[in-house]
Amino acid sequence: MVEIHQNMAMLAVLSDNHKYRYYYEKTWNKYRPCACVILLHPSLDDVLKSDKTVTSLTNYFIDQHYDKFIVVNLFAYMTSDSSELKKSEQSYEQVNRSYFEKACAGSDMIFIGWGSDTKKFVSAKRDAEEILRPLQKQAEMLRRRPGEVSAPST
Repeated sequence: MVEIHQNMAMLAVLSDNHKYRYYYEKTWNKYRPCACVILLHPSLDDVLKSDKTVTSLTNYFIDQHYDKFIVVNLFAYMTSDSSELKKSEQSYEQVNRSYFEKACAGSDMIFIGWGSDTKKFVSAKRDAEEILRPLQKQAEMLRRRPGEVSAPST
């Protein structure tokens, strides 16, 4: 019989009012690469309780031999409905940029999952692309299949 012990650490950085999440990190080892995932906005789920997106990302990055992933968002405002992003307060969103830059710069690979609608959130996507350009890191779009997250085939 073999016993396997594995710990998973999570770190989240929220605003004082708990309405904005700037950074989410999940680590299960410290030796292999770190992925950074850029999504549109965080959900309302509790930090300790993983939503479907975080669960799918965890499974995907374990399968891809990463030991850590970081999630940052175009918008830090926590909502289950992207149409509510207009309620976001700019003073809180300005804090988001520094976490976004730090997460992208400190990762080995960047995955983009902010959606494929090219007509929505154009300014925020353009700002993110400006941050990513000087990093000269490889970035891949995440494509969602029912119940899973997968990177594009090469």
